[in-house]
Amino acid sequence: MWIRSIGARKKPARKRAGQTLVEILVALGVLETVVLTSIEAFATAFTAELRIQEKANKASYAEWWFNRLGFPVSQADIDAAPRTDEYGKMRFDWDTTPGDHNTFYVTLRVSNGTGTDVPFTISRVY
Repeated sequence: MWIRSIGARKKPARKRAGQTLVEILVALGVLETVVLTSIEAFATAFTAELRIQEKANKASYAEWWFNRLGFPVSQADIDAAPRTDEYGKMRFDWDTTPGDHNTFYVTLRVSNGTGTDVPFTISRVY
């Protein structure tokens, strides 16, 4: 009898007809993690692009403001500089600090017209 059992094949393991509840919940958890991570990555990339565009826009307005001063620049020219652009879209605030040899430092802050954002700051020496 043992000779017969040596050559006999084992019965294949019976395949399960369905999945268990635990397997389904784990699969849904993994799927949820992948979907939420993808959405967050997309949103971060999208808002980063908007912040870069906003910073570039404020930098161009800062150049517009400095170009309105002309050269040579006096303290009176800076005091007479515009506080907003032509359309009121951007607001400009600045500080002047005296330097050596009749020079002064101008620190310009550009923000949107409502002032609810982080201002773009740039400095120049005149």
